[in-house]
Amino acid sequence: LAKRERQAAAMEAAERRPERGYLRDYIDSRWTFSEFIMPIFLAVMVIWLAMLFIAPTAVGAINAMSMGMLIVMILWLIDSWRLWHGAKKGIRARYPSAPLRGLWSYLNNRAMTVRRWRNPAPRVERGERIDS
Repeated sequence: LAKRERQAAAMEAAERRPERGYLRDYIDSRWTFSEFIMPIFLAVMVIWLAMLFIAPTAVGAINAMSMGMLIVMILWLIDSWRLWHGAKKGIRARYPSAPLRGLWSYLNNRAMTVRRWRNPAPRVERGERIDS
């Protein structure tokens, strides 16, 4: 119990870092391809399993779905790079001495989470400027 409380306190302290707040606002203020990845993966997995049971010999269709998943992952990498490039520029301008360690994975975790399930909850609307 004490260990869990220490972990929760450490997480809260990390969430209060200003560069993380900027990163959250940066992600929450825009539409990203990354937020659609989990629903896409879920839909493809359901279709994949259905195809394996209904038409297990349809190797071409299953291979095409595999290629589709590869394309989705490449698009995710491009989206992730695009987001990180812009966010890093903003962080460096606002918080020059802030360490960037761990922020790329935080950005991806935030971006891949469906907006309504993000924690802490978004405090900016999509399309809102975050010049603060």
